[in-house]
Amino acid sequence: MSNLSHSVDKCPFYYLDPSYKEHPGSIWWQSKTKRLEKLVGAELLSQNLAVVEWFPYKSTKFKDGCLVPSQEYGFSLVKRAIDRGALIIVSRSHRRWLKSVPELYTYTNVLTLSSSQNITLSENNLLIRGAKDPSAWELLVSRLRNE
Repeated sequence: MSNLSHSVDKCPFYYLDPSYKEHPGSIWWQSKTKRLEKLVGAELLSQNLAVVEWFPYKSTKFKDGCLVPSQEYGFSLVKRAIDRGALIIVSRSHRRWLKSVPELYTYTNVLTLSSSQNITLSENNLLIRGAKDPSAWELLVSRLRNE
């Protein structure tokens, strides 16, 4: 797929690609981004939203996880996003992300969510520096629109 090679594609975040709309992953992501999609459109949302998960591997000895190439790749994507000044939303595993990408400690273009169990991207679920602020939603919408 073109998303793995970072090739230009009409819908790089393929779960938001209309041709995958019946896929369970698409249904899930559409439910988490539907308010954004109404404001910026599906194509623009797909082109300007990326998701990098901090994921552990199942292990009886798992504490902070094990470092494997796919995780290193994800960390490098976040570091590259920081280098280009991208807006980053840390939805879950905040401490693990800080430990894995220490640059996040001082990076100012970071939003978090009020609920790590509900990662819906909405006005009421975004925080700036740990506090609810209406400008968090405005910032996200503006960045997705490339304003």
